[in-house]
Amino acid sequence: MTENIHSLFQELQRYVNWSQEDAEHLAVAAQRLEAVIPGIIDDFYSEIPKHPAAARVLTGGEAQVSRLKRSLKEWLSQLLSGPYDEKYALTRARIGQRHVEIGLDPIYANAALARLRMGLQRSLSHSLGEKDPAELAAVSEALNKALDLDLALIESAYQREYVARQRPLNLTRVRQQHILAELSQRALKEREFDNFLNEAVLLLADALLADRCEYLEYDPDTGHVCLRSAFGWDADRIGLAFPVLSGTTLEKLSRNSDMVIVDSWYAEREVLGFLGHHDEGLHTTMAVALGDEGRVRGFLAVHARRVRDWTSTDIDFFQAVAYLIATAMQRQRNEQQLRENEARLKQMVEDLPAGAVHVTEREVFVNRAIEEMTGYERTELATPEDWFARLYPEDPVAARQRYDSARASGFSLPLVTPIRCRDGHVRTIELVGHASAGDEIWLMHDVTEYQAAQERALRAERLATVGQMITGLAHESRNALQRIRAATELLEDELQYLPEAVHLLGRIQKAQEDLERLYDEVRGYASPIQLEIQRCDLVRAWGEAWSELLNIHRNRTVELRENVDGGPWIVLGDRFRLVQIFRNLLENSLAACGDPVSIEVTCRAVTHDARPTVEISVRDNGPGLSDEAQRRIFEPFFTTKTKGSGLGMAIAQRIAEAHGGQLRVGETADPGAEIILELPREMS
Repeated sequence: MTENIHSLFQELQRYVNWSQEDAEHLAVAAQRLEAVIPGIIDDFYSEIPKHPAAARVLTGGEAQVSRLKRSLKEWLSQLLSGPYDEKYALTRARIGQRHVEIGLDPIYANAALARLRMGLQRSLSHSLGEKDPAELAAVSEALNKALDLDLALIESAYQREYVARQRPLNLTRVRQQHILAELSQRALKEREFDNFLNEAVLLLADALLADRCEYLEYDPDTGHVCLRSAFGWDADRIGLAFPVLSGTTLEKLSRNSDMVIVDSWYAEREVLGFLGHHDEGLHTTMAVALGDEGRVRGFLAVHARRVRDWTSTDIDFFQAVAYLIATAMQRQRNEQQLRENEARLKQMVEDLPAGAVHVTEREVFVNRAIEEMTGYERTELATPEDWFARLYPEDPVAARQRYDSARASGFSLPLVTPIRCRDGHVRTIELVGHASAGDEIWLMHDVTEYQAAQERALRAERLATVGQMITGLAHESRNALQRIRAATELLEDELQYLPEAVHLLGRIQKAQEDLERLYDEVRGYASPIQLEIQRCDLVRAWGEAWSELLNIHRNRTVELRENVDGGPWIVLGDRFRLVQIFRNLLENSLAACGDPVSIEVTCRAVTHDARPTVEISVRDNGPGLSDEAQRRIFEPFFTTKTKGSGLGMAIAQRIAEAHGGQLRVGETADPGAEIILELPREMS
């Protein structure tokens, strides 16, 4: 017997997918319900005296009630805390056996558990409903599983004990008990309320030998009822709605949920008014209102054409079915409310302007802002491995290590990190995380433009300082340089017959000229860029720069190939400044490449960060850029040439930014280097 009960318990646990997570959720419920359990127990025992069939088992007065309250408290404690083992199953089975011993109909076990379930669920809803709807859903599901498992064990033990004790069998009562057990099992596994409701109505009508049976859904706001499920009525009446008439039994039931029995349909022809018409053949009716939290939600009724003397067993059975329907109805509303709360929460997260990411051990869920930020669809970032592989393709392992370090610190500081978007662009994001036991929430902001603005502001401040310093230095040095120039010119006449001295004098003059040019270049780099906006043809702009350079490098073997499909490539910009950019780019290629030099200029229309852009690529056949050069090419005073100030590319980048664009290093060419100029196409 013990092994059978334990095996049945284990089988039922597997059937309802009972898990350790359910036990953990019930532990949360225990904490939430600790303060309200005494009130639930008092409510439970205050209800019993109202029902004579249940109250007759209380023969020991207040001492028995106090003892039973302690037992119920222990039972609830075990329900919420476990352990859910063989001893637990035997304790539940013993309750069913005890009910047989004291002659308590199992209907009251069903009804009692339904009342306890509703009290516990109400308390959980008040405690967690708005604060944490997801947690409420998980805790409610675990609580329903535990209560339904208890009910199944109690019912099973009762049936076994009852069959063993009863000779001869009361076939009608046993059949009703089997129906209740079947309905209890269906309530345990059936997720669709309509399916359960239809089955309950059919089984109720069959067990009570009723000619008609129906469940009417009630809307207290409109005062109308709707035929939700029926046996014995025409099928076309399902879904029919009609008002509850004043003075009818339905109207009385809507104000008082006690059960009523109409012994003579003929004598009370206007009492019920079900479905707006009367069946002259009906004689006896039993009806009850179903509801919760003080609100009537519907009515359950059975009708017989012959005179029926409903027995206490029939009445208890009818009420037990009503409680099961009410419990299933409440569960449906709770689940619907949870689904709506989850849907609202999901929509709120989806509509957030910031990127939101929910991370579990094996899955990653992102909102629409993340898709827009990265260019990847959420299905492409569905796992942590996908996330790091796609957004950190250069070194996903190092990126994962940085993230693990931030997580280990509890995300005490925002994690600022670059990511590689689908279009190849690098964006800088700021990640603020919150980790719980099993998952994490990330909020992500794209701070690329903010950082760039900060860098531009800092650079502008530094440039202003440099400009002031250079202007002052150049002014103070001008007289000294002029005296050097005058002195060297006089010496040149005096030393014209000394070749070596003339040579040294020329070097002094060259150094003086280089110093003046350096002053001019630094001052030009540090000065604010003022643009003279006009319509500019990009093809003509780089063509003009190339023509100037050909005059300087006329003795070299050079080729410029242009890939300019489409067009015309017209932008609004400063023609002189754009020519200056192209001259710097082309001159760098000529300086880096040995003859024969091959330079290819490609112009195409693209979209970056949802912004129409013109992209001009300048690629040469030289040795390419070193890793250091790729990182520092736009830094002031960085150069790989033996001659030059190192300001050419820095000035070109400033001009590009003044046009709302940028310069960047393209993909590594083998051989050669590629520099890409991006200009906003909306200026065109």
